[in-house]
Amino acid sequence: MQAAQAADQCPVNAEMLNKFRADVEAFAKSLPNQDDSRAAMGRDVMDGVDALTKIIPKDGRGSADMVKPLGDVIQKARDLMGEAPASAAQSAPGAPGAEASAAQAGSSQQVGSAADRVHKALQNIPDFEAPAPENAVAQQDAQPAAPAQPAGKYDLLRPGDKNPAVKDLQRQLNMDRRSRGLNALPETGYYGKRTQQAVQDFQKYYADKKDAAGTPLLPPDYRPGILDQSTWNAIKGLAPSEPVVDSPAKPAPAPLLAEQAQELTPKQLQKAFDKGGVVYFQGGLAVDTDGAGGHWRRDSKGAPTTSLTNPNGSYVDSAKIPYISVTRSFFNSHKLAIGDICAVVYNGGVFYAELADTGGKRLGEASLSVAAAVINRMDRQSRKETLSKKLWDKESVTPDDINPNKDGVHHGVTYIIFRGSGNGMGRSTEEIYQIGKKRYAEFTASSEN
Repeated sequence: MQAAQAADQCPVNAEMLNKFRADVEAFAKSLPNQDDSRAAMGRDVMDGVDALTKIIPKDGRGSADMVKPLGDVIQKARDLMGEAPASAAQSAPGAPGAEASAAQAGSSQQVGSAADRVHKALQNIPDFEAPAPENAVAQQDAQPAAPAQPAGKYDLLRPGDKNPAVKDLQRQLNMDRRSRGLNALPETGYYGKRTQQAVQDFQKYYADKKDAAGTPLLPPDYRPGILDQSTWNAIKGLAPSEPVVDSPAKPAPAPLLAEQAQELTPKQLQKAFDKGGVVYFQGGLAVDTDGAGGHWRRDSKGAPTTSLTNPNGSYVDSAKIPYISVTRSFFNSHKLAIGDICAVVYNGGVFYAELADTGGKRLGEASLSVAAAVINRMDRQSRKETLSKKLWDKESVTPDDINPNKDGVHHGVTYIIFRGSGNGMGRSTEEIYQIGKKRYAEFTASSEN
């Protein structure tokens, strides 16, 4: 189409608009009854089309002043399309809701096809502002990505942007959302209404939360509803160190294997303590989920950080790394160091861990990894006294099986911390085992003298 024609005419006729509206309506009708927000978006799109249809001749084309409102309608339709729930694509054949999901997916494709047809008719209009079709990016792989829309004074990205940075934002948000049990965003690279709502939800959820040291997880200078630098830093910092995926095939971390513990009398423990090489205490075990991996969200008192960090700067993962935590007063009074290696002894078995955190009101907290190892040495009667019913007869308990708010051990656990054995950085399970085994052997040998 020539530019001169674009000045006084819009190359869209009533028939195209009516077909477009029918596609949108079919999609809206396929939505679950409880999905009020997206149903409202569908009505908004249809109302916009109805308003345009009233001013376009039945046998002719629209005028140039229809270009901008039509672009807005198409953008809203694309936001609506991008908000199909993840479950729609994942429903197994024959599963409840599978037919509705298939119908919804088909309707979504109809809306997309209609939007693309209208967009192609308008692509030569100079002032047309609707976003390009999703498949336009795939067709231009050899070309550099279009620059992002210039951000404002505070917003790094804004609604309407379409670029790789938006896709990275969606990926980071999804790691957080999945770990909180929320539906994931479509990672389209387009900053639509759902992405904007996800940013706002993130801000609302973390605005009043703090880490173990009392530091706000979201800096108080963030600007509500805007992806500013403070919000972006928080999103990156709170995302799990590894993506939390929904696949049921994800292997559960294997429990620690116990070695035979050397029987030590209280007198021998006290003797070693008096020498100054070790610090010990006895009691129960409460589960500590703090750190990477998103496990802390299962804990009513959890936090995403640990005092100990790994060499790459990430926090320690409670399900993968054996660690313990002590109160700050105990830590300070006994001159311990973050990263010190320790032995955890229970029911004739010994496990090795690192001191990764401080805080809490009582001694005797350990990671999911240590808790699973200890629980696997409990007899059924002890399990019935302290654990959830589902764990009473489970042969091999894993970190994922544990409810941090209910499960634990009431007594019988001995913690032996080897002072000066750490280097201030997180270690691998193998490193912890090798150092712990050596220190424990030296400790038991000296205690017998």
